[in-house]
Amino acid sequence: AAAAATDVEGACASWAMLADTGLRVCGEASVTEPETKGSAIHQFTTYLVTLTIGGETLTARKRYSDFEWLRATLTNHFPGIPVWPLPRKQATGRFETSFIEARRAGLEVFLRHCLRRSQLCVDTPILKKFMRAK
Repeated sequence: AAAAATDVEGACASWAMLADTGLRVCGEASVTEPETKGSAIHQFTTYLVTLTIGGETLTARKRYSDFEWLRATLTNHFPGIPVWPLPRKQATGRFETSFIEARRAGLEVFLRHCLRRSQLCVDTPILKKFMRAK
């Protein structure tokens, strides 16, 4: 959990540095309200994701694997555009409150970074597809 918190702190510091780069922000994103569901063997956490892009606000519950799909899709469609990394996976302790909070913050930073690249959020429907997928 401590390593995850350090990763997020580093990501947040890097995010703060990006704030002064002059890149245009295409929208707003928040990742809130983590919920852990399922049985002991098939347990997973979802997050309430709210994305405002092009004057449209979309809200959906997403799992970490949904974010993996989004990042892989953006990376494949835009090979020359740097895509922010996701917070790291963790085999043990992934349902501890501190880890879930660190992951939530890291996923929010990831989405906010995507919104700083017009190629990733204005010129393509991928983010909206991510939000509308069930």
